[in-house]
Amino acid sequence: MVSHPLTLKLIALLKDKAIGDVRMIKSNFGFAKPFERDHRLFANDLAGGGILDVGGYPVSMARLVAGIGEPHGIIEPDQVFAVGHLGSTGVDEWSAAVLRFPNGIIAEVSCSASNTQEEKTMRNALIVWGGWEGHEPQQCSTIVRDLLVKEGFDVMVEPTTSIFAS
Repeated sequence: MVSHPLTLKLIALLKDKAIGDVRMIKSNFGFAKPFERDHRLFANDLAGGGILDVGGYPVSMARLVAGIGEPHGIIEPDQVFAVGHLGSTGVDEWSAAVLRFPNGIIAEVSCSASNTQEEKTMRNALIVWGGWEGHEPQQCSTIVRDLLVKEGFDVMVEPTTSIFAS
């Protein structure tokens, strides 16, 4: 199996419990292709739609991350709830799902062929939440931020409490 060096580093960090035990995952991938009735992405007979074109990427990443520590290194969800938008040609143009894995990890995945994913800073993203009894979230973000900055990435870290501020 060939993997991107950052994926290999992510696996190593998660195996070393750099953020504690994985608890939740958010993975999305998609793009906004302008509608073209005859384009393969919008053709049911050509297996068009977001799920078949790009949906496998966020689902595969969620299965990989949820499977850290499992014997085969990847795990299948035991519960799935999914919804999507079917366009005029009958293919899914965007969709989302919540996956529950047997080890208790929850993943939110989404994909699209005709809708942007999230805001610009979070498009095509992977977010992994971890934790352990008495953990300090700032320590987790510092570990990950320092690694990504060292690899040349621009990183923005916000305290979770700012999400709920009025």
